[in-house]
Amino acid sequence: MLHHGRWVEPVIGRNHGRVWAPPGCMLYQYKPSHIRSCLWNRSVSIRGDDTAHQLFQALLTSVDVSEVDSQWDSPGENITLLTNGSRMSSVWDEFLNSKQNLDMKPPDSVRAHTHSPALEVYRDHVEVSMNSAGLVALERSNRPRLDYVTDYEIDRRIPPFNGVKSLEVYSIMIDDWPSAWRHDNMSIVHEILSTQAEVLFNILCGNAVDRASNESRAYCCTTQEQPTLFLKILIWAGSCAAMCLALLPVSLWTNLSRSHSLGFLSPSACLRIFAPLATLWFAAIYCYVADRTVYFEKNPKVVDMGMFLVLIATALVAGLFTLKSAHPQETACREPNAAINVPLAMFLSRPQTEEWKGWMQIVILLYHHFGMSKLLWVYQFVRLLVASYLFMTGYGHTMYFLTLNDFSLRRVINVTLRTNLLNVLLAFVMGTQYDLYYFPALSTVWFLIIWITIPRVTSADLGILRGTAHILASAATVSIIIAHSHVVQGWLARIDSLGLHMVKIDPPEFLFRFRLDAYVVFAGMLAALVCSSYRYDGTRGHAISLFRNLVMMRLLLSVSVSVIVLYGVFCSKFTDKYSYNRWHPFLSPWPVMAYAILRNSTGRMRACHSRLFAWFGRCSLETFVLQYHIWLAADSRGLLRLGLANKLLHTYHVKWSFWLDLVDFSILTAAFLSVSNSTARAVSSLTRIFLRDDIEAAGIGPRPGNESLSTTLAKKSNKSGLRARVFAVLIALWVLNVASYFLE
Repeated sequence: MLHHGRWVEPVIGRNHGRVWAPPGCMLYQYKPSHIRSCLWNRSVSIRGDDTAHQLFQALLTSVDVSEVDSQWDSPGENITLLTNGSRMSSVWDEFLNSKQNLDMKPPDSVRAHTHSPALEVYRDHVEVSMNSAGLVALERSNRPRLDYVTDYEIDRRIPPFNGVKSLEVYSIMIDDWPSAWRHDNMSIVHEILSTQAEVLFNILCGNAVDRASNESRAYCCTTQEQPTLFLKILIWAGSCAAMCLALLPVSLWTNLSRSHSLGFLSPSACLRIFAPLATLWFAAIYCYVADRTVYFEKNPKVVDMGMFLVLIATALVAGLFTLKSAHPQETACREPNAAINVPLAMFLSRPQTEEWKGWMQIVILLYHHFGMSKLLWVYQFVRLLVASYLFMTGYGHTMYFLTLNDFSLRRVINVTLRTNLLNVLLAFVMGTQYDLYYFPALSTVWFLIIWITIPRVTSADLGILRGTAHILASAATVSIIIAHSHVVQGWLARIDSLGLHMVKIDPPEFLFRFRLDAYVVFAGMLAALVCSSYRYDGTRGHAISLFRNLVMMRLLLSVSVSVIVLYGVFCSKFTDKYSYNRWHPFLSPWPVMAYAILRNSTGRMRACHSRLFAWFGRCSLETFVLQYHIWLAADSRGLLRLGLANKLLHTYHVKWSFWLDLVDFSILTAAFLSVSNSTARAVSSLTRIFLRDDIEAAGIGPRPGNESLSTTLAKKSNKSGLRARVFAVLIALWVLNVASYFLE
């Protein structure tokens, strides 16, 4: 970091948005409070000419000094500032030829900027010497004995360097920045000065970085946290088990399958069990190696509107080229009078919702990759996409319950296990909180709310009025909970203080995300209720059809287009995301429902879908979770890179080019999508395996008599086998939580 680095800038529109990227790591963005804590009992001097004086002013801005003396803007004078237990000095030495030694003691006549007494002795002194000729050096002197310092400060680790270091990056920053000097040719542009200050603070304050950031090993000059004992045991045990299972010969599996204990398993069944287990474990280890070791480089994000739009347009064109229309035989019901058989070309069919999830996931991935949350209109659009996903969650689960009347334990376990298996595993392997990957947790909570809300009757027995009353009552309950969210936070904090070692979450953050889309799920539930009622009411299913009645269709299309236009106009009136967030829960259901109506406005549009987007949709949950570690880096705060550009720059002195980063990006993206797709199949397989006994006992297929499939599934799910497995899994998760706490 002291000798190399480069400016990373947008590929399209390079006049703004440059970010300094040290080789292989990222600069940590310190807050003023962190900087003040880091500089306590330390002395920092900036020696040199006007460039050094400008750096001194940038340091004061970073520390957030509230009062500024007028003399600080006048170069040529020495300035000493005592603030918050630290000393910051600007020494005018134009030619860097002063023989003055480093002074560890503050002058007696100077008092602190915050009107607190100066310290007796500073524990170390750091001096930066620089001038316009490009001479930059960093010198440090440590005190072997510390006076007037607490035990805590003595125990704090000091970055391991002494003597003089060359800060070549300061000159590189100026040389590689177009028009680095302002119009007077005496002042450096603010962006360079603030970055130089960040580099200095990263050198001095590596011990002030929080533990989670240290564990990611993504930030420069931080103390490298070693894996906990629990994590070492977990990775070692899991890897050994996976290798042993993979290396066991087929003949041994045959002998085991013939034994009394494994008589129910054939060699092919063993393969079907352990192949997805190995796939899931490989994905977790890949995440750990990519985001918790130094084998991969981590780069900062760069806001690049041009590339963001170009890649979205490219994905759109590719999606249009893979459009597929349903054939007549695919849309026909296998049993026309059976309520459980749903035609493909229905409103929001399965391929259509997969397509919707797919193109939304592509936009969300690019949104995270290019850090587009800084642009308000993009943020608003992506928030609408998240709301659309939750709308489909409400619609899909409600339609399932109304169609099959299956509220069994098996259904609950099927959904919750399929949704949470990957992120729970990563929470243990990566040492993160369960709700870091917030969408699985959010989807699970909303599924349970839907499961509680829908009455235990079929759509034929549930009228629209009764169903609407249940949904509105549930929405009112959720509104009350949101209005008293501070009470919920208090309960969660009280439970955590009991030391039960339950799942750790961040209550304020989770409740914030829950509140953002509090009502769009209920809109999806209402849409499912209406569609289910009109589809299966044989007396009026053809007379009053939402899409066969020409007048109603035209009215709905006009209203839908108007809603989308009005939503866009209304969103343009907001000036920041915080004011928009207050309105989003009430605004989001309308454009989402309008899009759903437009997407299903004709039979041809309902019957066609994009195979590319549908493929993305089938693994959208896995891509959302895995992006945090194998596409992005540092738990999504940076970008993962192979480091091709830096390797060529240092080895062959090849200058960075767009094509090197494009190759880097393409390789990691291909690996990311491949792992995500394999993981999605593995999670689905493991979920079916977990429920395998009940599925086999249920014997899905035609049954004689009047007993429905949903009744059979409900009865079979009450067997003690499934409950015992669920109980065993919960106990195992609790034991792992306890072990992770005591084996840190």
